[in-house]
Parts: sequence; structure tokens; C-alpha cells
Amino acid sequence: MAQTNFTPISLYYSTTASAVPTAANLVPGELAININDGKLYYEDSSGVVQVLATKGGVGTSSTTQVLYNASGLVAGSANLIWDNTNTRLQINSSTASQVVSLLLSNSADSSNSYIYCPNKQLGLVQSDTSASSIIYFSTQNTERARIDSNGSLFVNSTATFGGANAKINASADGTSAQCFAANNTNTGSASQYVFPVYRNGTLTGGILNTDVATSFATSSDSRLKENIVDAPLGNIDGIKVRSFDWIKNGSHQEYGMIAQELIDVAPYAVSKPENPDEMMGVDYSKLVPMMIKEIQDLKQRIKTLENK
Repeated sequence: MAQTNFTPISLYYSTTASAVPTAANLVPGELAININDGKLYYEDSSGVVQVLATKGGVGTSSTTQVLYNASGLVAGSANLIWDNTNTRLQINSSTASQVVSLLLSNSADSSNSYIYCPNKQLGLVQSDTSASSIIYFSTQNTERARIDSNGSLFVNSTATFGGANAKINASADGTSAQCFAANNTNTGSASQYVFPVYRNGTLTGGILNTDVATSFATSSDSRLKENIVDAPLGNIDGIKVRSFDWIKNGSHQEYGMIAQELIDVAPYAVSKPENPDEMMGVDYSKLVPMMIKEIQDLKQRIKTLENK
């Protein structure tokens, strides 16, 4: 017995190639299938015969697909395509004001998974053909960023450097070239991290800013330290202050230090990579505490001499 508000339907079939039922052959709700073409038809409430499903897509006959668009007609730009051979789902929409495409694929062929929406400036492509399984982010068919199989993030770049797992290259903003920009929208005079740095889950410092200034901080909380005593006398006399020219661009630096010379005097201010082919560096700020100690000791000696 038919359910309330439902009427039993009839199913007709044809073995004649290219045979398409007409509105006169069916009544609204009836189905017709061409087992030669592999197409399923139905007549809608307006008396129009629509294609409900088809075997194969445009230019193919060996796969099973379901296509449906706003007019119910089979077309190369059908809104919904299920391709059982390549195991993929494709949804397309193409009008004068909007172009959107979604393709989810489990195949290893040249058909990559993607979301494409150029009018909204959004695009994402995932490559299944590359062993690196790179995920691409694009706008207007131009790659803007990618994430590789190692989890490394690249923005306006395609390769890492120095072993880093993130690389950002920003183009000029019209007034100056920028590589990275951070915007803290919070208000208030208290310092807030805009770029905190963690080591194994522990905050070790970072870049802070207030409404009027930016500073670089490293961990110095007393709760992180023990065996706190007065520092020994400094050895500022052992530091060689040099003048030199940079090989890269020939620019001259009036005051500076050489890492290989400073490491014997103040190793805490020198970064020495494990790979000897990598460049050594100097953190001049690490020398400030020693200089302060030297000045304090010098003032004490002057005061002692003055009191004699």
C-alpha cells in the first residue's frame, strides 16, 4: 500500500541506443532507464523529462557517475559528479558572477583534489601525484603558500633554508620591503607577546610590544633560576673591538666583533652551530651584563681612591 502523499511509480526500460523518453511517454514521477546508454530519466512535476543518472561522463563510457545540475541535464559542467573509477566527488558551479569548484579525489592520477573559488580569492590544491604530498594555497591560479609532507609552511616561497620549518617571503608594500609583519590589535600599556618563542613547551622569550614600543625579551624570571650569587669581575679588556667591511655588499662597520675571537672571552655571547660550515654569530646584548659589572667595579675603585 502506498504511503500517504505518495503514489507508486512505474519503471520503463529501453535497449535502443540513444533512445530518450519524451514527456508524452511518461507521467510526472515515472522513471525510464536506457540499459544500452546507461542513463536514468524521470519526469518532473512540470512535465519535463530530466536525466537523473548516467553511466560515464562526457567522453567516457566505462565509469559510473551521477550528475545533477540546476536544469537536471547532463553537461560537461554538471554541478555534481561521482566518479566510481577514480573515487572522486566533483561539485562545480559556473555562472557569470561565480565560479566555484570542489574536487575530492582518492586517485593517484593527474586529477588532484582542490577547492577553487577565484571570484572569492580562495583556492586550495592538494597534490596526490607527488611523493611529497604538498598542499597548495592559491589565489587567481597563483600559488601563495604551501605545506609539505614534513609540515613545513612556506609563504610566497617554495623551499626551506637553514633547516627552518617555516619560511615567509613578503613582497614590497609600496614603501619598503617586508619579510614578516605582526599586528597586535590589543590595547593597553602592558607588554604583550606578538611572537612568543617556546622550547619543548616552555616559553623562553620572544617579541613584545605595547602601544608605543617593541622589545625583545629572553627568560629571566627568578623562578627559573637557582644558585644566585654576585657575578665575578668582568674581562672586558680581553674583548677585541674591530672595524671591518662586509664581503656581501662591501658596507663598512665601524665597531663590531669577530665571533672566533670573542668565543674565548665571552662564549655565552657567541652562537656556534654544530655544523662547522654554518656561520657563527654574536649576540651583543649578552655582553651588557658583563659591561655593567665592569662599570660597577670601576666606580667602586674610583670611590675608594677618592676616599684616601
